[in-house]
Amino acid sequence: MEQAPGVTMAVLVETATGKVTMLIPQSSSYMDLNLDQLPQAGDSDESVDIRKSGKTDTILGYSCEQVFIRQDNREAELWVTKGLGTFVQSTINPRSQSAAVKTIERELTSRGYFPLRMISRTEGKEDHRTEVTSVSKKSLPDDMFVIPAGYKKMQMPQQ
Repeated sequence: MEQAPGVTMAVLVETATGKVTMLIPQSSSYMDLNLDQLPQAGDSDESVDIRKSGKTDTILGYSCEQVFIRQDNREAELWVTKGLGTFVQSTINPRSQSAAVKTIERELTSRGYFPLRMISRTEGKEDHRTEVTSVSKKSLPDDMFVIPAGYKKMQMPQQ
């Protein structure tokens, strides 16, 4: 992921444990954190509404269902498929991950859904769109999931 111009980061997520390792190549460093132990923003699970619309579409050869997620004045339209693994919203700043985002991830994971298209709207106006443009099923070497030699562990800055 590119966090800022010239600043990239790789994120390794162990979905079973919630452990996240963030690798920062520019400084040959990494940080470990656990998503379940981070402070959350102020919203709660009760305000999240997840519903299937009954509509289907084919995206990149995968049969997808349309799902709507509503919270207060925000709505997300997701086109989800099964069989592509566990969904993790890695672009979310872990420090500000809300209870609603955790609820959505938990629901998608428990239903076996992986979104191929996500459209978020605030007060009916589209403000963000993410769409998968290709899927490549292949085995990856184990060394892609280990901290490179010489990387130094950093502590997550305190708020």
